[in-house]
Amino acid sequence: MFFLTNLKTSLKKQLRAVLYTWTRTGATNLTAILSMHPDIRSINEPFNPYQEGGQFVKDKKPKELRILLNKIWENYNLIKHNHGLTSAQDKILLTKSSNKVILLRRKNAAKSIVSTQMSKQTKIWVVTNNPDARKIIRDFSYKELEIPILLKEIERYLNAVNTIRSMLHKHRVDHIEIIFEDIYEKNIESGIEIIRNIFDFLTPGYELPDDILNNIYWRLDPANTKQTTPDIYNKIPNITEVNTALSCRGYGSLF
Repeated sequence: MFFLTNLKTSLKKQLRAVLYTWTRTGATNLTAILSMHPDIRSINEPFNPYQEGGQFVKDKKPKELRILLNKIWENYNLIKHNHGLTSAQDKILLTKSSNKVILLRRKNAAKSIVSTQMSKQTKIWVVTNNPDARKIIRDFSYKELEIPILLKEIERYLNAVNTIRSMLHKHRVDHIEIIFEDIYEKNIESGIEIIRNIFDFLTPGYELPDDILNNIYWRLDPANTKQTTPDIYNKIPNITEVNTALSCRGYGSLF
């Protein structure tokens, strides 16, 4: 299931962090940024059903999941996890196995869900350093989006966020909640400050060296990582109806 290698002796083995998120929240980019830290080794979505072995995780009983997590923690100290486990499994992951949690969500639920549906059509989830992917997204002939499905997915997303947030508070898990828009949709300096706070949460006292800081600046530049823009949204045939239906319910606007 995983390509496991021995931890470097410098790795802070006491850290067991989970980046808990949903699709289209900038989590892949954030994981890449956090992995620049010399004492952080991340693993990307080990429970994703579309990755080798991930499809079997939902069938695992609590004891089996704990054994699997212990194996992961022997080699990594940051798990990027997209919502998708059962509630009981989430509880084990977040309250029994890890000791720090970053809850990453998108305030604009409309953009989160619509972008997810668009990625399901194109099969493209990340465009960083991939000009071919950008071209596909730009030239793709999108199908109409079904508004009832979008509304159902948004409600499911919002309920899941509230459930996970409540779980973290109830069990007094050491965590921070990060908003996508605060990192990626304000000015880059503001995003950098959020990144500093996350690093300090994971490994207090860490100072960003210039080479890593320059890399982070690049990754926070929308020209390098932003996937969906107004021009792309407008390629959806019924985008006006979609935006009206979602924005009038307070889920956010696409424009």
